[in-house]
Amino acid sequence: MYSACSGMGAFLNGGRVKTLNPGADLESSLIATGFAYSDRLDEGLKKVLEESEDVMRFGSAALDICHVVAGNLGAFYECGLKPWDIAAGMLMVQEQGGSVSDISGNPIDIFSKD
Repeated sequence: MYSACSGMGAFLNGGRVKTLNPGADLESSLIATGFAYSDRLDEGLKKVLEESEDVMRFGSAALDICHVVAGNLGAFYECGLKPWDIAAGMLMVQEQGGSVSDISGNPIDIFSKD
């Protein structure tokens, strides 16, 4: 079970998360994504498939982000997410000393009204 508390750290099964393979290159990374069953394979996903080791789809953005924090996945991306989809995962990342960004590298503010 993943858990985090602001200012107290990120945890996995009650112990501190130990990030594996921090900064691994994209070519050797397993990437997670999410999309609706009705969506077709888009150009972004095709590019990720070409540039990475493989892509996984668990169905929970927050869980995917936790797996990135633990080093089980190299990255996670998905379009059209809502704040409630990623808030818990973002806290895990921040408590582990990381940051969450959009595809251009800009910080994500889930509380903005844009």
